[in-house]
Amino acid sequence: MKLFKKSNKITTISNNLISSAAITGLATILSQPTLADDQNQKNNPITIPAIVVKKDKKTGKYDIPVEFPGSATYISPKDLEKQQTTDVNRAIRQVPGVNVTEEDGYGLRPNIGLRGGRSDRSADISLMEDGILIAPAPYAASSAYYFPSMGRIKAVEVRKGSSSIKYGPRTTSGAVNLLTTPIPSVARGQFTTSIGNYDEKNLNFNYGDSFKNFGYVVNFDHASSDGFKELDGGTANGHGDTGYELNDFLGKFRIKSDEDADIYQHLEFKLGLNDETSNETYLGLTHADFVNNPFRRYRASALDEMNSEHRQFQVSHYIEPSDTFNLTTTLYRNEFQRNWYKLDKVDDGTNGSTSISNLFNGNITGTNLDNYLNVIRGDAGISNDARLYVKANNRDYVSQGIQTNAQSKLKWGDVTHNLEYGARIHFDEEDRFQHSDQYSFVNGEFSLETAGTPGGSTSNNRIASARGISGFIEDEIVIGKFSVTPGLRFESLKTRRKAFSDPERTILDGIRKNSEDELIPGIATSYKINDESAIFAGVHKGFAPPGPSNNQADAEESINYELGYRFKDKVKFFETIAYFNDYSNLLGEDTNSGGGAGSGDQYNGGEVAAYGLEVAAGYDFTTRIMEKAVKFPTKLGYTFTDAKFRSSFEAAGLDEWGTVTKGDSLPYISRHQLSLTAGIEVDKINLYLFGKYLDKMSAKAGSNAKSDKIPSHFVLDFVGFYEFSRGKNIFVGVDNIFDRKYAVSLRPAGLRPGRPMTARIGLQIDF
Repeated sequence: MKLFKKSNKITTISNNLISSAAITGLATILSQPTLADDQNQKNNPITIPAIVVKKDKKTGKYDIPVEFPGSATYISPKDLEKQQTTDVNRAIRQVPGVNVTEEDGYGLRPNIGLRGGRSDRSADISLMEDGILIAPAPYAASSAYYFPSMGRIKAVEVRKGSSSIKYGPRTTSGAVNLLTTPIPSVARGQFTTSIGNYDEKNLNFNYGDSFKNFGYVVNFDHASSDGFKELDGGTANGHGDTGYELNDFLGKFRIKSDEDADIYQHLEFKLGLNDETSNETYLGLTHADFVNNPFRRYRASALDEMNSEHRQFQVSHYIEPSDTFNLTTTLYRNEFQRNWYKLDKVDDGTNGSTSISNLFNGNITGTNLDNYLNVIRGDAGISNDARLYVKANNRDYVSQGIQTNAQSKLKWGDVTHNLEYGARIHFDEEDRFQHSDQYSFVNGEFSLETAGTPGGSTSNNRIASARGISGFIEDEIVIGKFSVTPGLRFESLKTRRKAFSDPERTILDGIRKNSEDELIPGIATSYKINDESAIFAGVHKGFAPPGPSNNQADAEESINYELGYRFKDKVKFFETIAYFNDYSNLLGEDTNSGGGAGSGDQYNGGEVAAYGLEVAAGYDFTTRIMEKAVKFPTKLGYTFTDAKFRSSFEAAGLDEWGTVTKGDSLPYISRHQLSLTAGIEVDKINLYLFGKYLDKMSAKAGSNAKSDKIPSHFVLDFVGFYEFSRGKNIFVGVDNIFDRKYAVSLRPAGLRPGRPMTARIGLQIDF
């Protein structure tokens, strides 16, 4: 059901923003990136937004330099290609310090947190694509209901630590930057297709080329599946599929000067289009039903369906007046429309209506609970007055701005200054225009009783908007083997939420406003012991702005520390980092995805201490067997996390917190995580295993009740390649090869399963 309401203000907003940006000349933080191995510019080393990636003289690979003063991980195109996955959760879980809460088994709307931060809808991190904020409304409504297709993502950068202050507006936990298909330096293309069980189909095609003064790349991605969940009663009113279909197009076009021009510059245009239909629900299972069949889906969720469209426009200008100075300016606009038509409330015909999350959080018990559960299961004999309330969560988003990043290199004697500085003007908006339909539900059959009025209530009819101006400066001062990098960020933002009580929006029901002006300092240092090892440390201020939801929420603030050691040679890698995030105030938010009422109200969590240890190790061992070189690449990642509240308070409207007692653990934080990659590469055959262990965790702050626990689990995936001709591979992939049945979450409403064993076979052709 596509019930999009188009905004009439988009063009006016865009024109005003662009004019304002042109007058002020302000711009921002993050340079437009391309993948390191396809860079076709004069500047070297290659700078990409989250990490300075350099080509290692010994290995010839692009990676993080050993002396880099902070925690950073680069998941390369080769790393992603090995996995052949469409699920970003599976791709990113190998990074230490990352907390992922799975939801649908496909990673359509991932929940990513860093270092003990909240993972719900990835709202507490700076989420970027090619250096540009990519959440639908990163200031006004940061929940990332849109996430780029994995088919356009060719590398991932994960940044934690002090220099995350460059990215903002959230600087506490870190940043995730998704790098899309780059413009190649020579004619190059790739075609990948696969099929699997549950009618899974994947297809990706990209091709590009560069000429003297022009370059381009196009990327098309399709992914679909019928889904692995089993809907009670099959189809209903034409609905019943539990899978999804996604189509994504990306195009980049570059006009550039001659490579040997006195002043090199280029202009790059980026266009992205994405549409998705997924038959996903917020309705999970009771513990008893999960034990009997974790892949069951209740009949009442048969109408649930998400439809979304994303449009992306971007223009980036790069100029390099000299070998010691370059400037990148990017004008961007993202439009996102989505309508998630899904079960919201249920009425058993006797006790009135209640939200589906209420059925699983312990607020309703005994016979009353049984009556409601009988309704959502569609059991025979339920009351003729039973009703289902299916809500059209229809929202329009716009996110746009202009940003500039400048880099300068200065040298005075033995001291080198690598300066980076920039600014951003940004505007975003979330426009809710929703309604709820009422269905009778007797013997498992749906009948529309009352069609809701779009925008008929203030909770369903409101506009949240934000305007932000930010800037930063950072100076890497290098003296021999020692470097120190002080940095400072400034954020000035204003947020506003207007609610209306009539569909025509002629009656204003109230306005909520917030404003913040914040200075965010940080400093990092490193000492290069030798060419293969270094130690580093950093401290910075963490900050996250409150949204326009209410006037009682304060900004999230913390002081964050880290200390690490890194070793790297041709075949071995080792890194260990200890960190401590000392919150003076942690923010929580009432969202439907978190199991709440979806009011958007925020809560002060007060003081919180989050500390942990991150370990990453790798060894590419090579030997000869029967006169053939055999390589055994291995990687290991371990994360220990402890995050506890240091004060007692009541957050009655936030279900996952509730009544908090000092010393309670934060929900959805696993103390121990382990990832493993092991492979065999010989001649034309490459075989890989990818394992992930997640320790048990609680779905509610401080709760020791079994009903609030997510048990530990270990999942192992397999991918194998056979190169039957140069650049042509057949591959086989099996996720969850032991077919483990495990729970990943208790939110939003009941237990949710991880993906069962799924197999696929495919073909990849490079040309």
